[in-house]
Amino acid sequence: PTDTITLSAKSAREVPFRVSACATVRDDPRASRFVALSAILTGMPETAMDPGAAERLMEVLVASGRGAELARLLAQGAEIVDGELSRDMIVAWYSGIHAVQPGVAGSGSTPARAEVVETYVDALIWQALDFARPQGVCSGVPGHWSLPPGG
Repeated sequence: PTDTITLSAKSAREVPFRVSACATVRDDPRASRFVALSAILTGMPETAMDPGAAERLMEVLVASGRGAELARLLAQGAEIVDGELSRDMIVAWYSGIHAVQPGVAGSGSTPARAEVVETYVDALIWQALDFARPQGVCSGVPGHWSLPPGG
């Protein structure tokens, strides 16, 4: 199911937010290669990639007509060339948001191009900025932010 959330009062921009149960990647070698490729592109370990988000991102890319381009990128492996698909994948992993187009699973009645928040808490930005935490996620005892950082 997909709901909408408002990203900020200032922008009053609503973005569909996917509400899903914990998912796992099927026993699909292409999904495993997608996770491996995502790790190379993002510079993060494969264990940092949420398997459910990986599967859904791969499905959205294929459903939006980018399947052949994705297949070429998966075949290249470590021989990655810079390109729009690579950049889109990196942005999706770090932000937790990916674009959907009409008729794509999860797009519902979205306009010509819309964005879906796939994950917020598990977006890679929070691992890259290890000193920051997603809003609404407790990262310590009350008032922990007022204490000096621990070694």
